[in-house]
Parts: sequence; C-alpha cells; structure tokens
Amino acid sequence: MNQKMTWEEIRKQYPDKFVLIDHCEEKKIDEAHTQIMGGEVVFTTDDGKLIFDEYRRRGKPSQMTFAHTHWPQLQVEEIPQPGLRFSNE
Repeated sequence: MNQKMTWEEIRKQYPDKFVLIDHCEEKKIDEAHTQIMGGEVVFTTDDGKLIFDEYRRRGKPSQMTFAHTHWPQLQVEEIPQPGLRFSNE
C-alpha cells in the first residue's frame, strides 16, 4: 500500500474489495462529474460500513475517496450543498 497506482492496477491488486484511496488523481468530465484515475490505497476491507467508518475517522479529507473494485470506472458526482446563501447586495 501507499504507492500511486491507476484505478485498473488497484482493481487487479485488490479484487472484490472496498478500498480507501488517498491523493486521488482526478480527471474532470463535466461540471458535476469527476473520474478518479488512481491514487494511493491506504485501507482495504470486505465491509462497506467499515470503509466508511475509516473514511470518517480520518476526517473525510477532500483528496480521499472510497470505492469497491468491482466498478470498472470510478466516477464521482459533485452535489451542491443545500442551505441558505447570503448576498451582500
């Protein structure tokens, strides 16, 4: 672990696992979608709840994501946070 790999290399090395990836390399697809091209695997498990708990334990950093290696591509959708927006006008 802790070496940069492509998503394809991660899938081959950790088949059928949940992986926590740090220092993600991203490729912007459009305004709302980003493809994760690779990164450093810092944690693996068979348990989806455990991978989310580990992500939360590390403080949910923006350069980190988690996924299951059965996905052929790793794309994320950025969803705007709902809430109040204030204007100084």
